[in-house]
Amino acid sequence: MESEAKSGVFGYVLDIDHADMILGIVRKDGIYKGQMSIPGGDLTEEERDTSETMSNGLIEKIKKQTGIEVSVNDYMGAVRPTEKNDYFVHLYVCHKKSGDLKCGEGVSKVEWIKTKYMREAGMSEFFSKMYPDV
Repeated sequence: MESEAKSGVFGYVLDIDHADMILGIVRKDGIYKGQMSIPGGDLTEEERDTSETMSNGLIEKIKKQTGIEVSVNDYMGAVRPTEKNDYFVHLYVCHKKSGDLKCGEGVSKVEWIKTKYMREAGMSEFFSKMYPDV
């Protein structure tokens, strides 16, 4: 029996009060422990079924990780981080709706990061190609 490809969903979270910034988190564990990332994570089988459930899964993951409510606005596409596996990353642009930042599930740090810093860190190459003016 062939195994189904796994996937994750991640959001570039923007906020009107932090116009030149993007939401960044530092993960507590896993292969990215201690590294700056964007909120999101693995999808359950049910969340992978449709784009609506992927969006809802992302909203829930961001809330659990950062304490804020977001709207999911634009689907940026799917990328495969390495050729060595069948893991796909679905990227979305999100906007903060409400709430205060707090370290939540699996997160040791959450903060607004200057977009320039994210680009220099090499984390947002895909994002900068899709949205060069952000």
